[in-house]
Amino acid sequence: MNLRSIVGRNLKYIRYQSGLSQEDFYNKYNLNFKYYSMVERGELNIRVDTIDKLSMLLQKPLEEFLIDDPSREIKTTRIDARN
Repeated sequence: MNLRSIVGRNLKYIRYQSGLSQEDFYNKYNLNFKYYSMVERGELNIRVDTIDKLSMLLQKPLEEFLIDDPSREIKTTRIDARN
């Protein structure tokens, strides 16, 4: 797994542990929903400065975003509103 995916998985894990949806989580911290949802999926590189900002904002040690722990994988099912 590449570092981009590890950071995304850990960001999603931290959000999941907060008990908030993506939208609620990112609104609470005034973060760009589209950007961070792409980071969670490992689709975008995130700057070290941005990880540091998240660490301070979420009051989590920087290491929390870099841990390569497969047990942190959160499996979610998308709900199709067209049903």
